[in-house]
Amino acid sequence: MVDILPARTKSSQIRNQPNRGQSPTFSSDALFVSAEFSGDARFDGVSFSGSARFDDASFSGSVRFDDTTFSGGVWFVSAEFSGGARFDGVFFSSSPARFEEVRFGAKTVSFGEPKQWGPPPPVFDWDHDIRQKPANVEPQSWPPAVATD
Repeated sequence: MVDILPARTKSSQIRNQPNRGQSPTFSSDALFVSAEFSGDARFDGVSFSGSARFDDASFSGSVRFDDTTFSGGVWFVSAEFSGGARFDGVFFSSSPARFEEVRFGAKTVSFGEPKQWGPPPPVFDWDHDIRQKPANVEPQSWPPAVATD
């Protein structure tokens, strides 16, 4: 069972129910297009088998996608992260992952130790000119090194 709290609440979480023993999974497409997350949002450990669309989504609190699996493609085109974001241990598989025209705000946005980084690798606006990468996007040495364990 997965809890899904409305995106227009103070806090939004998609998480495991206690004692269920399985990670939440979206087996078909998940659409969060133009969603407004006004508080903290957590997608830790969620698996997206179909495509996940966060185009034009707005995250005003912190958002976490730690250990999240995107195997059907993910789009954050024109999304806004004003409260910081973590994609630590994320799994981007062979489907497209697109972070184009994203507004990363001023707080830390971390892509630390991904479990998989493509191929193809995720697409960012600074792919052809690393000088365009915002200073608050980590790691500073880009692209991130894939976790070895």
